[in-house]
Amino acid sequence: MRAGPRRRAEGRVSERQVQAYFQALAERKLAHAAEAETTLRGLFETGSEPLESGDSSEGPRRREPRGARTALAHYVRGLGRLGLGEKEKASQEFTLALQAAPDCQGAKIELTEHQ
Repeated sequence: MRAGPRRRAEGRVSERQVQAYFQALAERKLAHAAEAETTLRGLFETGSEPLESGDSSEGPRRREPRGARTALAHYVRGLGRLGLGEKEKASQEFTLALQAAPDCQGAKIELTEHQ
């Protein structure tokens, strides 16, 4: 059993959490609902950490604009919400992601598919 999405050592949001969302969906299809829910709740928590602390940085990878990092955090939170069946809250997170970075393709796709 996994304890949730893998995190970077410093607990920052990364593209790895996006992959964890799709792994959780696969776990659910394989009748591993408890593991999937743990992963999805972990996604929301991981995305929340940098937003609550005001730090959406990627440690040494700070080449990305702050808006892109904030968008990724909201996108990951939205995926967690979506996976848990909280579509309204997921849409809000995807909208916040697009406000931070209008070119956040993942958020655009999810909003289009789930409206």
